[in-house]
Amino acid sequence: SGAGMAVGMAMISLFFAAQAGWLAALPLGLMSPEIAVAGLLVYILLFSVGWGPVPWLLVSELFPPQKRPMATGLCTVLAWGGTFVITQGTTTLLASAGPAFVFSGFLLATLLSLVWVASPFFLETKGRSLAQIQQDLKS
Repeated sequence: SGAGMAVGMAMISLFFAAQAGWLAALPLGLMSPEIAVAGLLVYILLFSVGWGPVPWLLVSELFPPQKRPMATGLCTVLAWGGTFVITQGTTTLLASAGPAFVFSGFLLATLLSLVWVASPFFLETKGRSLAQIQQDLKS
């Protein structure tokens, strides 16, 4: 879903880049508002079925049952706190730097997250016991 999210964000970024005049060689007809809306729908749909639930699933896989309620609470606070910070920051950045810059930054962040998921630092938990996961986290 991450690659699809990058495609959706690229559609949005290209639209705003064309509107800002960054892509003078690209005909504006190819970058209609419908393209940006379609990109937004693709991004939201793929985030919702892909990476959106990951923090909630990881909490149940990474913590033992006795620590899970506290970890879930902390995960909730961090997730919603991060959402608040990003929302407020986006509003400020849109006003000061413009949508072409902001959505290009979001595209870069999406691409960097793909690199991170493909890296050896990303812990695979599928088919592994809690003890095996915790052992890997300690090393």
